[in-house]
Amino acid sequence: MGFSLEQNMFIIMSYYYEYLVKYPVVIEEESLKTHIRRIVARFNATGSVSKGKPTGTPQISEDVVEDSRTRIEQSPKKSLSQLSLQSGVPYIKCQKIIKKKLHMHLYKISMVQELQPADFPRRFQANMDDNRIPDLSFFSDEVWFHLSGYAFEETPLHAVKVGVWLAVSRRRFIGSIFLQETINATRYRDQVLDV
Repeated sequence: MGFSLEQNMFIIMSYYYEYLVKYPVVIEEESLKTHIRRIVARFNATGSVSKGKPTGTPQISEDVVEDSRTRIEQSPKKSLSQLSLQSGVPYIKCQKIIKKKLHMHLYKISMVQELQPADFPRRFQANMDDNRIPDLSFFSDEVWFHLSGYAFEETPLHAVKVGVWLAVSRRRFIGSIFLQETINATRYRDQVLDV
């Protein structure tokens, strides 16, 4: 048998009034009386003794996350400002969705100067002729080649790509090492130093 809201409120209020009558010595402290009155008033107003809406930042709904995911998948070069304007979600919340929920990291894409075939021998010879460079100095770089044919110095979102890492010293080359992920300290130690 279920009870109505009014019956539940009466049960809770009767319990607290009986408690006050039965244990008057314990309830002499004013803060406890105030606390009990506050709980009873909250229960009268809401039908619950919980505080209601929690404090802090509200959770991001799955609908907003899915909307952001589809918008980014449709146009991967979209900036956070554009995403915020189109979806009606604040900029900071868009940033949290992209980084923490979707695990994506936005990059500023910039084109690099295209190397011509005549550039390679000149660069190599310039390194070989410069006696100020110690024998143990290596200059390394990684570049990402995309199926679209462009080479970027930073990785854009959602592109099919292959990375190449190469180091050049005065005496020799190290590499070419082909990568599927951006190189970091762990991958450098595991892949590059083993060569």
